[in-house]
Amino acid sequence: MATNPNATQITPPRVPIIDERTGAVSREWYRWFYSLYNITGGGLGIIPVASGGTGLSTIPTNGQLLIGNGTGYSLNTLGFGVGISVTNGLGTITLANTGVLSFSGGTTGLTPATVVAGDVTLAGTLIAVNGGTGYASYTVGDLLYADTTTTLAKLPDVATGNALISGGVSAAPAWGKIGLTTHVSGVLPITNGGTNGSAAPTAYGVAYGDGSAYAFTAAGTTGQVLTATTGGAPTWAAPATSGTVTSVSVVSANGFAGTVATATTTPAITLTTSVTGVLKGNGTAISAAVANTDYFAPSAPVTKTADFTVAATDVWLINNKTGSTCTVTLPTASSWTGRVLRFQNYQTQTVVSASSNVVPLTGGAAATSILLASTGDQTTLVSDGTNWLVTQYVPNNILLLE
Repeated sequence: MATNPNATQITPPRVPIIDERTGAVSREWYRWFYSLYNITGGGLGIIPVASGGTGLSTIPTNGQLLIGNGTGYSLNTLGFGVGISVTNGLGTITLANTGVLSFSGGTTGLTPATVVAGDVTLAGTLIAVNGGTGYASYTVGDLLYADTTTTLAKLPDVATGNALISGGVSAAPAWGKIGLTTHVSGVLPITNGGTNGSAAPTAYGVAYGDGSAYAFTAAGTTGQVLTATTGGAPTWAAPATSGTVTSVSVVSANGFAGTVATATTTPAITLTTSVTGVLKGNGTAISAAVANTDYFAPSAPVTKTADFTVAATDVWLINNKTGSTCTVTLPTASSWTGRVLRFQNYQTQTVVSASSNVVPLTGGAAATSILLASTGDQTTLVSDGTNWLVTQYVPNNILLLE
């Protein structure tokens, strides 16, 4: 009977175990027992690798694997490196990525070169050589310029009216005023406010237009006057020594007009004016004064039978309101400095101001009382520019004791 040393199951022989001729174990059963002995590891109960076993008798722990070692098997767990974790469980092995989970360029504009897993967020500020600026923040108005061949610099804004001026090749720009003697070239045309000419002006000459540009006359001498020449440049010449004044026009000069009665070298001028009423002057002109604005015009007394507001032309005011106090709205004192108002009472009713702007005859704080409830009483108010001052109070009933 042939044996298979790699078999894990060996069919027992179908002959008696004891050979009747020899009284010993039969050859077939001997070979079967011998093969079984080899399969089970020489009687140790451990099936060797050559017989299809593991050659090990140790029960593996969670996560242990049979790992070939060149001659057989060893029990060991999986190893792991940076960013990898291994969790051994009951009949399970779990691998996990503990490092990069996702990749983000943030606001840098950078993206991964290849699709990867992991959590990488770029930090810092992208420098100029990598397409950035090297700055993480700016002030409003900052300008960027290259200060070297690999870096950028910030030029802060300055006051209104400055211009950006080149510093020259390989030099930084700067803010400043445009220098008319160093930064400007060419001739400014007349349409842009220039002269359209580059000739230096004559000392003490007068500029004049020649139709396309400005030119300059020669310098005159003492006593000469500038004289026009038809179709030509003006020139200096001595003035005429004699002549006759034929007319003089004085149109609205300080409110006056004038005419020359007789043409002569020493004419008589007659002035006339159309201004009527009271005249006023302001230092440069004469005009008609406005009544109750520039001066107080006389006015007749006015009688009031109800509460009232003092008009611009009122001076003498009589209270004839019956039944209750008469309330008067006085003009704004600041608009009528020096104005005088006189009140008289025809009723046994008080007269009061609508505002606390009347200073009593004895002084003190401004109040509202103008007249007491007594017929015939009179009072005089004068504006001091802030309030109305009682400067006189004349009661009708005065008892004189001698």
